[in-house]
Amino acid sequence: MKDISPTRGASQVSQTFSKKQWAIALAIMILAFLLGAMLVVIPRNFSAHAAGASITLVPKKANYKKQSGIAVKWSFNSNSSFPNFSAPLVDPVNNLVFFGTIGYQSTGIPSPLYALDAQTGALKWSMIMAWNVYGPPTVALKTLYVGVARGANPTQIYAIDEITGKLDWQNPINGSIWGAIAVDTSTNTAIAFISNPASMVVAFDATLGIVKWQSPIAGSSSSSQAGSGIAIANGSVYFNGKNGYLYKLKESDGSSVWTAYVGVQPTGQGNIASPAIANGVVYAGAMDNNLNAVDDSTGALLWKKNIGLIYGSPVVANGVVYLATLGGKRIYAINATSKAILFNYLTGGLIYSSPIVVNGWLYCGSTDGKMYAFSL
Repeated sequence: MKDISPTRGASQVSQTFSKKQWAIALAIMILAFLLGAMLVVIPRNFSAHAAGASITLVPKKANYKKQSGIAVKWSFNSNSSFPNFSAPLVDPVNNLVFFGTIGYQSTGIPSPLYALDAQTGALKWSMIMAWNVYGPPTVALKTLYVGVARGANPTQIYAIDEITGKLDWQNPINGSIWGAIAVDTSTNTAIAFISNPASMVVAFDATLGIVKWQSPIAGSSSSSQAGSGIAIANGSVYFNGKNGYLYKLKESDGSSVWTAYVGVQPTGQGNIASPAIANGVVYAGAMDNNLNAVDDSTGALLWKKNIGLIYGSPVVANGVVYLATLGGKRIYAINATSKAILFNYLTGGLIYSSPIVVNGWLYCGSTDGKMYAFSL
């Protein structure tokens, strides 16, 4: 990987794209004025069918108490038609919500990143990123870590002050980051998978941006490399591969612990859903329609659940796996042990987003332009 020395200072971010790209982005945002996203709030144990600014609540079981007239708490108009494919990030300590966007139709169009007040939806700050933000941002050490993607081209990894929006450092990388960056605060390490043309996992010093180690993915290529974000647990690094394999590495040096095959689509399209680790089990979605549960110690497959194409990452809370399916347009809750479906909710669009659980609430976005919130 060529020159990966970090660059510090907010002024550097504007140097990663041209004046022409600025003009294109501005023109698109002006033409798309008055288009934006809506947050739809759904009370516990109810599903909502949303259309426009109104929602109708339907009980999921007969013993549920029916409610109506639930109002949207707030909505944020981004004044942009750029879609949001990544999960939102909520920092409950600083009362902030972060999400990125995608120029999408053109990989040369800069894409806005937003920081909002979590209670009111008011804009705190925004930053024009040089390229598409597919993966959800990561917050740690009072810093927001963001990767961008632009096809088979070099891009950047960014470290941004989460309160002020000031760029702390950026590092040029030989490829794109399609998933979330993982941060281990105990070792002050940020870890990302960089792909196309590179195909490797890279560990950075979280404060300075310098590289600690690099681990190429054996047997992979630009079309079969790991496509997911990184997960860190108990001194290990986990990621899901477009080649159908799930990986576990040592966090200390990037060496391999085990590799497990979980499957791909019959067409060969690989997996991009990041794994979740809980109670000695690794949960990973696959493009062959299955949610997989793998033994964390051995890499052995424990069970599969056929549920639909899974783009976003699952999340585990209180013995429940929450996830969403792409074409099925549904958000699911599945028992982590029995793999029984506890509930599912149909949205109005494809779901590329990963659900998150914060303070007793489940959040998930959809390409219907809405952000859904469930009280658990």
